Amino acid sequence: MDLKRNLMLMLSTQLYEWRSIAAYRAQLLVNALFSAVNIIVVVVFIAVIYQVSAGFSGWTFYQLLLLASTAGMAGGLLTYVIDISYISDLLMNGDLDTVITKPFDPAFHLFAIGGNRYAIFTVLSSLVVFIYAALNSHFAPAGIAVFLLLFVFGLAAMMMFCLFLTALSYAAFTSSRFVENVVTYMFGAGSYPLSIYGLVGTVILTIALPIGLAIYFPAEAFFGKIDPTVGVVVFAVELAFIGISYLGFGRLLRRYTSALG
Repeated sequence: MDLKRNLMLMLSTQLYEWRSIAAYRAQLLVNALFSAVNIIVVVVFIAVIYQVSAGFSGWTFYQLLLLASTAGMAGGLLTYVIDISYISDLLMNGDLDTVITKPFDPAFHLFAIGGNRYAIFTVLSSLVVFIYAALNSHFAPAGIAVFLLLFVFGLAAMMMFCLFLTALSYAAFTSSRFVENVVTYMFGAGSYPLSIYGLVGTVILTIALPIGLAIYFPAEAFFGKIDPTVGVVVFAVELAFIGISYLGFGRLLRRYTSALG
């Protein structure tokens, strides 16, 4: 796989689409405001939790706010890059071969052409809250580097997992709509400390559903709540998820049947 060529495809696609989006300034503004309102609702909800209760054990208000904003950034980036419904329709209708062309890698090609570009506003508004929460929290400087490492690779693992799961559901059930429900559940659960789900829940939301890799463990690393050994294990799991999901997606594509036969 030529990584440089595939990355250039993604970059050129982004530039083209953003030029088109910029032409509709009113729609651009509406989406930006909608994203801002959504994150404000999250902030208010968390504030109410800590106002009427002691909150979550081991997590201060600002720490939970940072965790929730990390979930917002991860969800926004996932939506920006991959459109599960679009890929599902391509598989179901036998049209996948009309949008992916050689010599580009199928996964990178789908990342380049799919996704909701307006989701970038969710990422930006969540980033603002993240910075606000970080500035009001105590964290180790080294935690920032560890956070970025685990977050980036955890997000990549989640993206590849969603792509693999969509193809798997098509190959196994000739349907992939349930993947959207799985993703919704993951982000709903991942917006809170995984410790509240117990050991079994934490394992499920880390090994079976990699939401913890992209949200919970990076946030824990930011505040220095995990030791180096756990960090290395989490990073290794992220790499394994990326590799296995990528190879699995490529293998499942062999079962794909074009509308033209």
